[in-house]
Amino acid sequence: MTFYKHLCFGATDTITTTHFLKDGEANYITSHGGTFEMGFFSPGNSKNRYVGIWYKNVSVRTVVWVTNREAPLTSGSGILKVIEPGRLVLLNGTNDVVWSTNTSSSVQNPIAQLLDSGNLVVKQTSQEAYLSSWKNEEDPAPGDYTYHCDPSGYPQNILKKRSNVIYRSGPWNGVRFGGAINSRDSTFYRYGIFSSKTEVYFQYKLASSVIAQLILNQNGVAQLLTWSDGKQSWVPFLLIPADNCDTYKLCGSYGSCNSQDFPALCGCLDKFVPNNTEAWNKADWSGGCVRRTELNCPQGDVFLKYTQIKFPDTRNSWSNVTLTLEECKNICSKNCSCMAYSNADIRDGGSGCLLWFKDLLDIRQGPEGGQDIYIRMAASEADDSLEQQNGKKRKVLIWILASSVGVILVILSLLIYHRRRKRAFELRKKGRLGRSVNYKMDFNRGNCTEEFEIPLFDFSTIGILEGQEIAVKRLSRTSIQGENEFKNEVVYIAKLQHRNLVKILGCCIEGEEKIDLKANNILLDKDMNPKISDFGLAKICQEDDIGAKTNRVVGTYGYLSPEYALHGLYSIKSDVFSFGILVLEIESGKSNRRFSHPNHYLNLLGHAWKLSKEGGSIELLDEHLSDSCSTSEVVRSICIGLLCVQQCLEDRPSMSSVVMMLNNEGVLSQANSQVFT
Repeated sequence: MTFYKHLCFGATDTITTTHFLKDGEANYITSHGGTFEMGFFSPGNSKNRYVGIWYKNVSVRTVVWVTNREAPLTSGSGILKVIEPGRLVLLNGTNDVVWSTNTSSSVQNPIAQLLDSGNLVVKQTSQEAYLSSWKNEEDPAPGDYTYHCDPSGYPQNILKKRSNVIYRSGPWNGVRFGGAINSRDSTFYRYGIFSSKTEVYFQYKLASSVIAQLILNQNGVAQLLTWSDGKQSWVPFLLIPADNCDTYKLCGSYGSCNSQDFPALCGCLDKFVPNNTEAWNKADWSGGCVRRTELNCPQGDVFLKYTQIKFPDTRNSWSNVTLTLEECKNICSKNCSCMAYSNADIRDGGSGCLLWFKDLLDIRQGPEGGQDIYIRMAASEADDSLEQQNGKKRKVLIWILASSVGVILVILSLLIYHRRRKRAFELRKKGRLGRSVNYKMDFNRGNCTEEFEIPLFDFSTIGILEGQEIAVKRLSRTSIQGENEFKNEVVYIAKLQHRNLVKILGCCIEGEEKIDLKANNILLDKDMNPKISDFGLAKICQEDDIGAKTNRVVGTYGYLSPEYALHGLYSIKSDVFSFGILVLEIESGKSNRRFSHPNHYLNLLGHAWKLSKEGGSIELLDEHLSDSCSTSEVVRSICIGLLCVQQCLEDRPSMSSVVMMLNNEGVLSQANSQVFT
């Protein structure tokens, strides 16, 4: 125990030329605040020995850094120490060096110190630092994936599989990463990119006593995890990538991805068309899009504004943080190679200049975290935009849905004229639904002449057609679902027959403006019977299937089971998890993805579990429902929801069991502590 005798007289967080770590003597060094510990260990069932750093006060040993990842020791006789001129070396039982740090300069009396940040510091270095995955849970050798802050253009975080980019965060805009749709503000950490003339780095900084770690697992998923004392396990707080649209350049150049349009995810930016229409219609979007009108820079081009998008890849960009947006435009206008410009920083109304000089790649659409960008276009496109703004015509895609009338599938054309003299639509207040529109439709002629009323808001709405109440689905304005995909979906719904599936009376197709299975895609009839009005893509499993593995995770972040989101494993229990989330959302009136609480950082599932353990499940109930429901039924349904979202899929009930529990009053089992939060 010589090592501990020496450390009794000095710092316990350092390794020096005389105070070192020796395997087989159960000795460690600990950071000054007691957060991290360093020593020898064997991962899982492996007999190989490594030197690593892990959390000291976490009951499940969680290794955050390994020295000899590619050079494991096969015996318990390793020694880690510092030698002149400032190298950290690992020796085996015969004093051969099996691992060491590299240095080109020397220091006197070198020491290695373990910091409370988890870093082991021997001296300052100028090399690039990045996260890298393990090969597997028992082999910490570098795996296929790396995650790092890329300084080659305007700073952004990049996830790679070997040399191929598979995810990009979008550039830092002064507040957040412009393309990270699942960024969550929290009281327990701050994050950002920090840069100077000599360095650029990305940092998560804890602002409270919460224990957290940012890791990259062997499947290429970056996770921010927090330690739960109650569960004695690590709980995912953020996942990267989050959904299909996080796949790097999925839609090619000038293509835009929208996860709300699943499975037809990709569409061309406005005034762009597919580069290969045949391939595009077959869901091969890799060829991207091209301008429908070619540029003519010498004769004068214009810049059109595109809103709420994830900025394109900035590795081939140029920036200047002192310029205004107008100065940025002037510079881009004078250079025919400049394809787009924007503010680099969104704070205080926007500042700085960011220019792109090649085709724009890896764009996604959506209101969360999107920004404004100005893209170079032919001058004639500006005239076309002006005509649209002045109200020549607007195109709309609409489904006419009903649950009590036979199937009639008719493709109808619809033009809405903005000019007031056409009197095409009448504005009037209709409560919180806002504007309503009178359309005319004639099913016999395929034209819109029969008048009925459609109140306009985001998703499925209620209207009156020939005296009958109907539901109308109007695709959202930001939808990029194409006409072919729209027709296909309508045809499939028309062919399917089920009591819980809406029937189609007709549809109107002709459109650039578009009015989106989640809670807002389930309609209720007058007897509160659910009617499905939309389709997503589901994996098909037989009742006796244990599960399967996929290399590509599809679905909406916030509704995916943990084994599917993290490891690509799906089974019949994956849908049970999604159903459980839906139950808790219905009871609470809150969205799992957008839920926040002033007193803790838990998501909706974690909040529901916390209330259940405290005996206060009824507090989860939407306050607007408190006077119109049975307390016992509410508590029972919340308990069923928690059973469905248990982290271990074997613990979740089958859907047939869920139906029985919802229809009966028998005693329910208690969800265990491993509820995924």
